[in-house]
Amino acid sequence: MCFFVCLALARKNVHALDTLSRPFEVTDATDWSIGEATFGSRNRDSSFLVTTGGCSCFVSGGHHGAGESNLNAFESLIGSLLQEAPCVSFLIHDTRGDMQAERVTCKEKRSISFNELSEHFHELHLNVRYVVKN
Repeated sequence: MCFFVCLALARKNVHALDTLSRPFEVTDATDWSIGEATFGSRNRDSSFLVTTGGCSCFVSGGHHGAGESNLNAFESLIGSLLQEAPCVSFLIHDTRGDMQAERVTCKEKRSISFNELSEHFHELHLNVRYVVKN
């Protein structure tokens, strides 16, 4: 089983994602089910899957044997994006299938501070849209 992290930004702030160096890939997922579950409004936001090697397990150290967590790099990405945007949304989803074809439904929306993100990342619920603000 792999987990996937999708993040969403206001379209006007998407340029910030392009300028940041990062140890992982971002794929536009706005038109995918996980992208729709992550953004607030199709007219206003864009969503991106954050991956290495096809999934997002690297965030917690489960990158298929690599064993190293890149949670700090992910948090750094969120922190950098928050310097450009008022908020960043993200959603975590577990699957074994093709993420592009996977049906994802957002169970609920919750606000979380940037500080809470690093303290409680491993306790976050699946399929919940978290809105991170400074």
